[in-house]
Amino acid sequence: MKVTPRLGIGPQLYKSFHDGVNLIAESDRAVVLIIANDIENALEAVFLKVFDDRLNKQLTKDLFDFSGPLGTYSAKFKMAYAFGFIDKVLYDDLDRLRKMRNDVAHSSSEFSFDDNDTEQKLLTFGPFKELHTQWRATTLATQLSGETVSDFVARTVSVNKICVLQMLGLFKKLVDEKAASVKPATDLLPGSPQAFVLGV
Repeated sequence: MKVTPRLGIGPQLYKSFHDGVNLIAESDRAVVLIIANDIENALEAVFLKVFDDRLNKQLTKDLFDFSGPLGTYSAKFKMAYAFGFIDKVLYDDLDRLRKMRNDVAHSSSEFSFDDNDTEQKLLTFGPFKELHTQWRATTLATQLSGETVSDFVARTVSVNKICVLQMLGLFKKLVDEKAASVKPATDLLPGSPQAFVLGV
């Protein structure tokens, strides 16, 4: 059993990575699916704010249903980038998250942030390497005398998982900030290109 650098589970690690869900206790597969869903919802909120009250219930359904133009995670972040709501760096990271989410959603194989292949993919995300370096510099947990590997793993959490939680939380925060700063198109001149520019 591979044991990557780990941290003891203390109160500081239970700070709200996610409202109402202890993501540390969730499987690595669940972490990817839950936070990707959060980010997708945050992206939808950006568009709903731009559209404001011009959409009736049916049109909203047509746009955001799975077969609609904004019906998938992929469509939402691509459109958000096209309109300038997110920058290229965040776009690239959200695309990497899309690939990872698809991998875990469509595979029954065991998934872990500590697998060599997964770790290499994580290192391609912008913030992951810096977070990983910072956490590795902290005091890591050590296996106690006579403690089994299973017991050690049960009372600790991998550095990779903490980095993923912080990184994905950062992505959601960035999207939430965009949603807060974008203006409804009805606040601007009808048909103006500036209706889709942040902060106008």
